[in-house]
Amino acid sequence: MMQDEQQNPADLSIRRARHDGYDAFCRLFPELLVDDPVPGLEAWTSLLSPSTWVATVDGEVLGYCYLQEYVETGYVRHVVVAPTARKRGLGRALMRSAAEYLRSRGKQSWRLNVRPSNQAARALYDRMGMHAKYLAKGPL
Repeated sequence: MMQDEQQNPADLSIRRARHDGYDAFCRLFPELLVDDPVPGLEAWTSLLSPSTWVATVDGEVLGYCYLQEYVETGYVRHVVVAPTARKRGLGRALMRSAAEYLRSRGKQSWRLNVRPSNQAARALYDRMGMHAKYLAKGPL
């Protein structure tokens, strides 16, 4: 059994984000390890939450996946799981939900960027059949 394929918590739920999920988003966003400030409430409600799925356990948001749609492809922008909830299948569940959604919208492919140093994310993506097409020359 792969590490992230350990049994999902029985009460794991993947659902669309809601506007009232901003506090959870603010709590999880720093886990991206980027220098960007947390986007404001207006950006969350108008841009991010309509294209974000959250993973909840016992009603608590423990992860999220934000994606963007283009004509023929989807772009996974963020996949975040709280440190205390990692290796429990939440990342895989979020990625599967993103894939199902993009397929349902007729997308022919999907893409993402990941820091070369982010071994955990790269391992998850590899196990999901995603392979590097280009290597970044600078920090992501």
